[in-house]
Amino acid sequence: STFPPDDGITKILFLASNPSDTAKLQLSKEHSRISERLQKAPQPEKFPIRLQRAVTPSEFAEYLFLEKPDIVHFSGHGDRQAPDVQQVISQSRAGRPEATAQPNEPPADESGIFLMDEDKRNAHFVGTAFLERTFESMVKRQRIPIKAVVFNACHSSAQAEAISKVVPYVVGTSWSVGDSAAIAFASGFYFGVAQGLDIKSAVDFGINQALAFNEPEDRFLLYQDGVKVEW
Repeated sequence: STFPPDDGITKILFLASNPSDTAKLQLSKEHSRISERLQKAPQPEKFPIRLQRAVTPSEFAEYLFLEKPDIVHFSGHGDRQAPDVQQVISQSRAGRPEATAQPNEPPADESGIFLMDEDKRNAHFVGTAFLERTFESMVKRQRIPIKAVVFNACHSSAQAEAISKVVPYVVGTSWSVGDSAAIAFASGFYFGVAQGLDIKSAVDFGINQALAFNEPEDRFLLYQDGVKVEW
């Protein structure tokens, strides 16, 4: 089977998942800013955005299947040092050997994102293997032509690199990113997309916006076909 023909519509699926009230406020602000930028498109109706909050592992795959997006945006603001997050990390380590990590990077077995558990009560950590296989299944077996994935969440370089083997363009971050910079990056990226820039140029536009909030230039990373883009 082949991918469906391009209909000229760029569907954006915004997946949000973080249990803290502070994060929920930031996620609402990010979604609002992105929507504003998409409305500035010459033909805004060509850039529909669908928001799904408090996403669970099962819903993560289901929304990809149902929405068949061109761009998947995952936003998970939050402090990795917060007690609830530390508890989830500790539980995810249970029964596994200690992994080594580079300075300022989480151990390899901690690479992943936080969703909500299936009861939508607590944070639930899913690793890179889950994400990589989910996207591989959607693209290769379900023939969903996902063009780009944006992980606007801390410590997301490992999953971005892994997923870029099946999705042409994936954005991740090398370390913690402040909320203002993360939102500025997203605003700039989707402004670029709405104005007809290609994904690489839109990422560049987003990085420029984030630099105004004192993030280093290499904080946001773009992987193309499994290889990190060197600017």
